[in-house]
Amino acid sequence: MNRHSVFMLLLATLMVVLLAGSNGGPAGLHASAATPATPTVLRMPITSDPKSLEPALTGELVSLWIAENLHAGLVRYDFRGKVEPYLAEKYQISPDGRIYTFTLRQGIKWQNGRAIVASDFKKGWERYLDPKIPAQLAPDYLGSIRGAKDVIA
Repeated sequence: MNRHSVFMLLLATLMVVLLAGSNGGPAGLHASAATPATPTVLRMPITSDPKSLEPALTGELVSLWIAENLHAGLVRYDFRGKVEPYLAEKYQISPDGRIYTFTLRQGIKWQNGRAIVASDFKKGWERYLDPKIPAQLAPDYLGSIRGAKDVIA
């Protein structure tokens, strides 16, 4: 997996995900994410109890794996392993690869009905970088973002 794909996966996991635990998951996604006509159940074998289901607090594989499957992000992997927009309608990467610009889908909402807005993502990133939050993986996920290491330190 190339560095861009890894970054996009991590970005997908972190953006909306960090707030989903307190506000409920997003609703109103496009047709491919629509609820099936009949209820479905996802059963996942795990080797230990997760320490946390909040992505910012996951520090071991089981928690991270479950958290990634519980939360939606700006992008996701398609069935071929390619990054595609999810909560974002589209995204652009600057020619130098330093600026990522996301356009949010219209009509995406938290479970409580409140619209998901750009400031939700900003708040999630700031919380994840907050030194008071024991986010063990923050340097790995967000360390390449300009100014992130200054906040984490």
